[in-house]
Formats: sequence, structure tokens, C-alpha cells
Amino acid sequence: MKKTFLALSLMTFSQLSNAVSIHYQTRELKGVIKTSVPLEQVQAQMGCVFENTSGNLIDTRVSPTTRIIKMNEGEYQLIIKGGSYREILPSYQLVSCHYKFIVLGRTLTGKAVLEDVFVMGSDRERMEANELEIFRNKNAVSEKLESLINPLEVF
Repeated sequence: MKKTFLALSLMTFSQLSNAVSIHYQTRELKGVIKTSVPLEQVQAQMGCVFENTSGNLIDTRVSPTTRIIKMNEGEYQLIIKGGSYREILPSYQLVSCHYKFIVLGRTLTGKAVLEDVFVMGSDRERMEANELEIFRNKNAVSEKLESLINPLEVF
């Protein structure tokens, strides 16, 4: 029984020692969105993409609560609750991380407009190690975001 427990413990430890681990969090953020299209909804999203040795990708995401309040024509206040992203994956490598807004608006003719606005990083392209470094610093993402969303222009 003790040998089985020891073997399982060693196996788990060896897997975790080869695991990629990432954790970043954001404070509540407030900013302004300027747009020529009336907005209906905005959703913040933070996440990362991982790849194993076989080339399989895993894309994980977290969506903090996001609200918009119309201030003037073409100008909205953006309020994003604090969020936390954490992932530990054995035998995977970190490929990319992102913080983006999924923006839904409607043109004057009533046509829906949907756009991914990447504020930081990417979920489509492989990022260099130095580009990923900010996502490895637990609190650096908040600091960078505050400077990027005042104001954020879309459409």
C-alpha cells in the first residue's frame, strides 16, 4: 500500500515538474470605449493557448463580468470586475495568452457587428517568450490594461 502511494506521488510530482503553470489576475477596471457603431454588449475575456508534444492545442478562457454604460453618442463607460486566470497543464507548453473584448454592436441599418478587440496578446498566433513574460507576472496585466483602455477605440 505504501509503495503504491509512493509510486503515485512520484509520478504526480514528475508530471507537475514538467507542467506549465500560469496565473495572472486583474483588478476592477474602468475605461471608456469610443465607437461609431452603437454598442449592445461588450465581454472581456482572458485566456491562454497551450500545446503538447503531439501538437494538440488546448485553449482555456475566463470571462470577467463586464458592463457598459452609454455616456454620450459613440462613447461608453466600460466597467470590468476583477478576474483571475490560473492553469497548470502537465506536458504542455505555453503558446500564447490574451486579454480581449468581444464587442457586439448594431449599425444604423440594423446589421449586427461582432468584433474581437485584442488589447493584449493573441489567441491566434504563437507568441515569443518575452511577449508572454507580462502574463507570467501576476499583477502586471492589470497595470498594462489600465493604460490601454483609456480610451479604447473600436469599429
